[in-house]
Amino acid sequence: MRISIGIAALLLLTGCGDSPEARLTTTCTAVMSDPDVGGDITDANISIEAYCGCAATTLLALPDDKRDGVIGTFETMEQLMQAHDVSAEDAFQELSKAARAEDATPEAIEAYESMDALGQRLDDLLEEMRDADRTCPV
Repeated sequence: MRISIGIAALLLLTGCGDSPEARLTTTCTAVMSDPDVGGDITDANISIEAYCGCAATTLLALPDDKRDGVIGTFETMEQLMQAHDVSAEDAFQELSKAARAEDATPEAIEAYESMDALGQRLDDLLEEMRDADRTCPV
């Protein structure tokens, strides 16, 4: 069952790299390589690498108050996927449980609450790339 890019999108930033853009691209690629998450991207004949490079540029250009939440959500998702060796969907379920727990951390709550915003931004980016002949519109 394919989950939306939004849920997948939650997973974006722990990779190695010197620049924030390189780290974000690496994390995005790790998350979006989950077939349930990246299926819409590959179905649009866009490579995960090209999509994530564009996503990193797009997300880093957001105002600080919006950027930090969506990137934090991506980081959290990617960390959950690695720590528990699970899919993006399973990581989302873990994040959901963590955010609703009685002893939920502020970080878990913020990451969970930012999921919709991140998902919407990633879905919008995919549509923009489709409209721009599979190139980054930024």
